[in-house]
Amino acid sequence: MPLSLYARYDRLARKRESIAMTGRDEAWLGIDWSGKNPAARLAEVGSVGPARLMSLDGTLRFRTPEPAVRYCAGWFDLSGPDGRHVVCDTWERLRAGRQCANCRRREGFLVAHQDFHASLERMPVNLRGYLSRPHRVYVDIFSDGSAKVGTVAELRLHTRLAEQGPVAAYYVARTSDGLAARRLEAAVSSRLRLPQAVTTGRKLRGLTSKVDVVALQARLLELATQAGALAGELAGAECGWSPIDPLEPWRAPAVSAAVFDATPLMVYPEALTSGEHSLYLCGLSGSIGFFSVTPDEGATRYAANLSQLNNLVITFGEFQSAGAPSVLF
Repeated sequence: MPLSLYARYDRLARKRESIAMTGRDEAWLGIDWSGKNPAARLAEVGSVGPARLMSLDGTLRFRTPEPAVRYCAGWFDLSGPDGRHVVCDTWERLRAGRQCANCRRREGFLVAHQDFHASLERMPVNLRGYLSRPHRVYVDIFSDGSAKVGTVAELRLHTRLAEQGPVAAYYVARTSDGLAARRLEAAVSSRLRLPQAVTTGRKLRGLTSKVDVVALQARLLELATQAGALAGELAGAECGWSPIDPLEPWRAPAVSAAVFDATPLMVYPEALTSGEHSLYLCGLSGSIGFFSVTPDEGATRYAANLSQLNNLVITFGEFQSAGAPSVLF
């Protein structure tokens, strides 16, 4: 593993201080990739917001109370030039899913995905400005070799892909707006038999074997070339898109590349949704954390899907993963 990547994140993982406030109960509302480092989005239950961001570049020690309690994750207000997260007005408790019906309606993405052949005027008010801006269509590839096609607003080029955790990606077309991007995405998906989503489970399983980044990049280039050629073939005066030639690559951030370089990893044997946990973070790919459970030199490195914590109330403190040896501070 390149020393520059491993050494940096190994040092971060060995920080003695916690990156959260001891004894504090907060709802974990997701992971934010918009800043310099990925961060957990947290809020005290019942607060009016905004949620606070806790950088995920150190030690994460917490307990998940039982029975687990889940709350709505809120929604994103995209009516202004910069999108902002808004906590749920009613802090509705959930049995399943990430949002209550009201927050899902206010955000509007479900309608946009289902009715992308409609006009911008028929889109939810929250999304009209966002969808009217230029977008791109991309193809990306993941640790297990799965590839897919997707769309992203030009305002979120790096953030959107970092959230998903691919090994590599190529932008293959520019579009006039988000609806044109969705139409081209659907065409590429159908013609090249590329899915529009890859499950986190597949991404996690891919990390249990050695990830050959060079081989995956080569395979992705073939797929992206086909997608770009198709975009050119389908382009026309009214289509709303044009192929990107030469293809524009996206590179995984260093904190994610550290995960791929460290493979193969063991899947963390404990469920984050209950019990005590001590995660000495070394890297993050999308929502998948790479960590040890003690700061010891040579400690086993694990991978776990931190989105298990989404919507849960957790307690921060000097907790320790089950089976981990005692650590003196």
